[in-house]
Amino acid sequence: MRIRRRVLALWIVSLATSVAFAQSSAVPTKAPDSSLPVEIVVPVAPIAVRGAGASHLFYELHLTNFRATPLEMTNLEVHAGDHDGRLLEGYSGQEISDRLVRPGAPRDLPDKRVLGAGLRAIVMLHLRFEGTRPVPSRIWHRVTFADSSVDTRPMIVAAQRPLVIDPPLRGGDWLAANGPSNDSVHRRTLLLINGEPHIAQRFAIDWIKLGPGGRPAHDDRSRNENWNGYGEDVLAVADGTVIATKDAFQITCP
Repeated sequence: MRIRRRVLALWIVSLATSVAFAQSSAVPTKAPDSSLPVEIVVPVAPIAVRGAGASHLFYELHLTNFRATPLEMTNLEVHAGDHDGRLLEGYSGQEISDRLVRPGAPRDLPDKRVLGAGLRAIVMLHLRFEGTRPVPSRIWHRVTFADSSVDTRPMIVAAQRPLVIDPPLRGGDWLAANGPSNDSVHRRTLLLINGEPHIAQRFAIDWIKLGPGGRPAHDDRSRNENWNGYGEDVLAVADGTVIATKDAFQITCP
């Protein structure tokens, strides 16, 4: 099968990863020693993945303000083990804002850390463990607001191994654009399916074939066939059965 697109999005990687993540049930976390009416949930336990000489955990904290007045996040800590575990990461101020997604909120929020009554914030987290440094089997969080802190219950890091797949393309030089990172457009795209939020593109990559001089296209870029990736074979990354196909899409980029 050929995909006639100039930018090839590796949806198979995202789908396979999402299936693996979906096998882990949601991990609700509570603060038994805090009366602050805020819910903190890790929807999907992370799986450690290897890349660039390190192990990585990508996951999200969903926070919902259950009180009638705003809450302001001031600090966020990630700890290993149980409640006496070591500090792994700590964030404050702009470091928190940079990791926040505010679904449904105006884009011009003066401060994304201020969580209005009944509203939700999502913290995009990425923990990196260099070299052979072990990944903790349990993690907990301390979220500090202007007037109180909440310690979550320890979360079990998923034990299953990540999926191993083959290259989806062959030949030539391919640019891996918008690849796995904590702030890529793929990482932060939330989809609501059957009443539940999902990140189907957590590890998605856009593959762009480069030609002479590292250029992705030649001549008139408004013509699909002038892009180097046009007409290239997209290969199955694992054994499977094709159950349906659809050939009715065309992507047009400026």
